[in-house]
Amino acid sequence: MKCDYCNLEINGQYYIDSWGHNFHCNHLSEAKVCGSCGSIVIPTSTPRPVRLDDGRSICGNCSTDAILNDWQMNRCINAVYEFYKRGKISFPRQNIKFTLVNENKIVKNALGFTSSIGNRYTVKLLLGLNKTIMCSVITHELMHIHLHQIDVVDLLTKQENEGICEVASFFSL
Repeated sequence: MKCDYCNLEINGQYYIDSWGHNFHCNHLSEAKVCGSCGSIVIPTSTPRPVRLDDGRSICGNCSTDAILNDWQMNRCINAVYEFYKRGKISFPRQNIKFTLVNENKIVKNALGFTSSIGNRYTVKLLLGLNKTIMCSVITHELMHIHLHQIDVVDLLTKQENEGICEVASFFSL
């Protein structure tokens, strides 16, 4: 068996990431993990991985449809609005501001974060997520807004609130 990271033969102990990549144990200290899917970033992969300004790396698989600009983000947002429209849920679009942010501008380990002042919402989305994950995160964050709009947030525990948002996100996939 060959190491997916360096392409040399593996003899002895090795690791397998969640995507099935096999690699030597010594690569753990040098290898980057994809900031989108969590896979090990293989430097020689085709397509090539991308390094973001905040230091994160995006693997070759995710780099082909990573959301890196507002145009790409807006395509995802529109797709998610259509998903909710089919479920008869609408949003005050003019009151929601979406922003792509680097890792240092978002809550630690979050892919998205929604804040509100009254009925105005700011949704921060982590730059570099692949299209599928980005649409899922947008669905999750918009469900937070919907729960706020129908005034049930205070009736739910934090776990219930997050659970409902995760279920909506799952159904959007």
